[in-house]
Amino acid sequence: MRRQLIVLSLAGILPMAIVAMVILAVAGRMPAFPDRSLGALAALLVLVLLASALFVWLAGRRVAESIAALPGDEAKRLQQSLDEERRARQAAEAAGREKDEFLALLGHELGNPLGALDNAVRVLERVPAGSADFKAAREVIGRQTEQLAKALEDLREFGRAASGRIALHRSLFDLAQAVAGAVAARKHSSAHEWRLELRPVLVSADPARMDQLLAALLGHAVQDSPPRSAILVRLREEAGEAVLEVDHGGTHPPPESIALALVQRLAGLHGGRFGAQPREDGPGSRFMLRLPAIPEPEPAAGGERRPPPAPRPARQARVLLVEDNDDARVMLQRILQTHGHLVSAARDARAGLEAAAAGSPSVAVVDIGLPGMDGYEFARAMRERLGQGVRLIALTGYGTEDHRQRAAEAGFDAHLTKPVDIDRLLGLIAEA
Repeated sequence: MRRQLIVLSLAGILPMAIVAMVILAVAGRMPAFPDRSLGALAALLVLVLLASALFVWLAGRRVAESIAALPGDEAKRLQQSLDEERRARQAAEAAGREKDEFLALLGHELGNPLGALDNAVRVLERVPAGSADFKAAREVIGRQTEQLAKALEDLREFGRAASGRIALHRSLFDLAQAVAGAVAARKHSSAHEWRLELRPVLVSADPARMDQLLAALLGHAVQDSPPRSAILVRLREEAGEAVLEVDHGGTHPPPESIALALVQRLAGLHGGRFGAQPREDGPGSRFMLRLPAIPEPEPAAGGERRPPPAPRPARQARVLLVEDNDDARVMLQRILQTHGHLVSAARDARAGLEAAAAGSPSVAVVDIGLPGMDGYEFARAMRERLGQGVRLIALTGYGTEDHRQRAAEAGFDAHLTKPVDIDRLLGLIAEA
């Protein structure tokens, strides 16, 4: 407390000391000002400064004594208030730094594909259609558009995870099956050599969020690795944790990305942690994901351990597609047909209800923003007519938790944001 009083006194007299020095300097330069008067003025200013210092000292002591005289509870509350204010200020500063870092990261994530798209469009404008350069530019546009769509979806999920708006719906499942499925989905779109060493490990997690985590993690490994290089994926149980390692030939430390930020957030929500380290057997990086493992139950006496259920095989489904955008409807219909499904399409809700009455679909994929009767009204009408005999999947450009809740209340079984993740859509159809 004495140190604070000294600082307070100095802070009180310092401005007055500066003013006094300025007055003496000006008076000394005045020819008509006698030396004797100048000395008297200096003495007067010194007395004023001393009196000011004494006043500030006494005032500071009075304040300190008043604080010390507070009852114990009031003094504690005052100290707690000061501590809370300091923590709030530190949290605000940390949030500001995170925001700046995230905006820089977002600019990097979007800048690369946009630059490639711009260059590809310039090539298309200058080369003849059907040439090798034209085909290559068109392939670049396809790849970079897919990358932008993935970055947008990761950005949505990262925002929900960062703000705590993700509600986990946990269930017990074998993480090895989820990893194998995520790798299988990646094999079709990459030319890398995949090597798997997966041991069964039970975890309690949200299957949908875990699929997002694995897709983001493996997608970054593919993007950061040289073409046709090997990617090793290992899963084991160690010290009560499920340990997933992804060795790839990418750079270390890995470049910052929205995908890895999403992986870290989702891992934290599940009570796990995520990091990266250099590979021990050569250049490259190793991602390490750790999640709490669930001990497998002991088999019943005299019985054998029950194997985990096998994934449901893909089968043909009767799909009703309701979408008012002609290009989106035609392309999605063709994609679903190439996967063996029977697809009928409609461009508005009333035509969709007529098609449903005629064809009895097992799955309906419905755009929310339909003209006239919107997707929510369509879902309620379908439930009234077909009950639970049809699986309803909502398509929308809005991915907030409020929109998901509204879709669920209308009767939808699943909610997908545009641009649509085709692999996830096909998985939902296969589950119907």
